[in-house]
Amino acid sequence: MKASQPYPSKPYRIVGAEQVNGLREGELAGLLAGHGQLVLPMLELIVNAQKTVDEVIDHVGREVIGGLLEASARQVAGTAHRGKADGDPDGVHRFGSQDGVAALGDRKLRVRKPRLRRKAGLNANGTARASKEVEVPAYAAMREHPGAGEHMLRLLSRGVSTRDYKAAIRDMAGTLGVSKSVVSREFIERTETAHDEVMARRFDGEGGESGIDIVAIYIDGKLFGEHHAITALGIDASGNKHVLGVVHGGSENAQAVKTLLTSLVERGIKPEVPRLFIIDGSKAIRSAIDEVFGSESRVQRCVVHKVRNVQDQLPKDKRPYAKIIIGAAVKMAPDQGLAKLRTYAKELEVTHPDAAASLREGLDDLFTVARLGLPEALAKSLRSTNPIESPHGLIARYSRRVKNWSSPGMVLRWHCAACLDAETRMNKVHGALHLDLLRNALRPNLAQQRKTA
Repeated sequence: MKASQPYPSKPYRIVGAEQVNGLREGELAGLLAGHGQLVLPMLELIVNAQKTVDEVIDHVGREVIGGLLEASARQVAGTAHRGKADGDPDGVHRFGSQDGVAALGDRKLRVRKPRLRRKAGLNANGTARASKEVEVPAYAAMREHPGAGEHMLRLLSRGVSTRDYKAAIRDMAGTLGVSKSVVSREFIERTETAHDEVMARRFDGEGGESGIDIVAIYIDGKLFGEHHAITALGIDASGNKHVLGVVHGGSENAQAVKTLLTSLVERGIKPEVPRLFIIDGSKAIRSAIDEVFGSESRVQRCVVHKVRNVQDQLPKDKRPYAKIIIGAAVKMAPDQGLAKLRTYAKELEVTHPDAAASLREGLDDLFTVARLGLPEALAKSLRSTNPIESPHGLIARYSRRVKNWSSPGMVLRWHCAACLDAETRMNKVHGALHLDLLRNALRPNLAQQRKTA
């Protein structure tokens, strides 16, 4: 019989960004510098979903501490400015940043901390002063007081359990000697402005969005419990993506869709300029586009939504064929593709009339992009609302266990925060090099004017 082995002591865990649910370093690292709109919603997620704090504490804790370190550095050396020294009278200035390790309860977290340095010169009493590294006060406090990490973990846990997030984060700041007023001013208030920020954007040369030419608009809805949010995402002439607006309401809610589209017009999206609209298939969205932007607007029904809608009316063994035949048809010449799908609808009519009706609804709009004669690389991007799935996917990652969406305000706050975060990481639309062809196809008179100029 083997001798029993002593039970090993519990080791610290060194947690890097790549180890935490696939989330990238710095997604929330600027929370106290005015870019933390996702942290409070993430804490709210823990409560509403009854999640264990330990499941997300590695990520949230690391980012909160990173933000506190930034706020602490600001108190000593001011705000970081590219190419500019902004320090205190004693000569302390920014000197880049570096990796560090901070304790939070039973774990050690990798954080990114600012570097500070004091320039050589004279002290106030006239003595010479050598150049040297200066520690960020909050980082020094964590190292000098081993119990600080445990105390901050308790504060964070208490804030989650009592929903008193603001007090918890301010108390965490106080533990590290960071001004609570700075936390309140630069972080807490910022987290409540995401929806206002999205809905205040302008696209007529005002508000910093000068020169943006929106050539295509994706519109799609997402369900959050009993609540819906409708999102509009624009593609400019260079292929960049812009979150245009978000409103509360389902995509079948004609008034909600009209409210969203009307707000776009009020903020500079001119209705007289031809654009392509890519929609999830809702009749209400189609009707609102006709009313606000005109019945001549080019509208593409999302092929992915069409496939899903038809498949929902079919038994499982018939669904793969439906996907194949619809996907192949939309790549054909418009007349051929329409004929193929009408024949398929006639076949379905005998055994699955609901599927046939679903296929026929808005069928002509499945071929709008095909009629524009665009290269397949771009056409593929414009046949579905997939580009708008980036913010949808991000919020789904954060909210997958939420059981109670308590109000429209909560939905809008979460969704807009996710949209703003996702927008910073969105790539250009596939086929962006061919967007001039789309613009010329939509605005043939403009194209002719350019040729004769």
